[in-house]
Amino acid sequence: MIDIAYRIFGDNRNFNLDEIVKEITYFKGTSYYINEFCMTGQYNCPKNNFSKIAMSTRSTCNEVFLNCTWNNNHHFDCCKHFVLTETELGICYTLTMENESPDSDDFINMYSNRETGPGNLLIKLSSPSQVFIHSVVDVPYYNTISTDILHAMMGIFKQYKFVIKDIENEDEVKFVGISQRRCRFPFENYLKVSSKYSYSSCIVNCRRQKQLEMCNCTSHLMPNSKASEQCDINGLICLNTHYAELSVLKKKKSKRPGLECECVPSCIEAEINVITVESFM
Repeated sequence: MIDIAYRIFGDNRNFNLDEIVKEITYFKGTSYYINEFCMTGQYNCPKNNFSKIAMSTRSTCNEVFLNCTWNNNHHFDCCKHFVLTETELGICYTLTMENESPDSDDFINMYSNRETGPGNLLIKLSSPSQVFIHSVVDVPYYNTISTDILHAMMGIFKQYKFVIKDIENEDEVKFVGISQRRCRFPFENYLKVSSKYSYSSCIVNCRRQKQLEMCNCTSHLMPNSKASEQCDINGLICLNTHYAELSVLKKKKSKRPGLECECVPSCIEAEINVITVESFM
């Protein structure tokens, strides 16, 4: 990040300007430093192409992972199995059985149940990271609940024990109307931000539509967004101005500011409960 800030602002710079690059790279709807230092004309800040800056700043998969092990003895190439995924939080790397091919030479069977016993995934990371736990169809997004986010810190070994209960419906449910069953299967997709339907992707799609409606542009981190749709610097300020209406979810007919979305749950859900968290130096 410092290298990118150096290229944009030079060596003899106010180091608050590094925060501008940080805001662009990890944009979540607010732009305090951009408003404070760029909109006054005090500094010559980038005006557009923010997705390029974000991509240049974010770590690659090989820069994130040191090594990965499944069930204590199956060492595997992290970046062959953690798949690059576009999210509204930026680039993430996703590990799910959906991305595993049984015909592959390096197939990892990560299914765990009462017969196999609990699985054990050990990941060594090269920098502080946020690790999101979600179902096979869901994605990390602004409104992920805090208990589904694990925080990895430098020099600390953290052990999380959690239980995942997959909730699936019978095949016959597919023949019942969506309005009656009140859920959607992944293949019943209409979203622009994802190739499969999930509740989280539906919220992201709803936010995209609201951003276009209020600011005539979308966040540069919005999945599957066209370059022509992405906000320039004035658009980012607009998103910041309407942060409450765009970022915080609200219930239907609620009078408080917030984002109201008509999103039904996925018919394939996962109930996740963190049981214990232990830290070791």
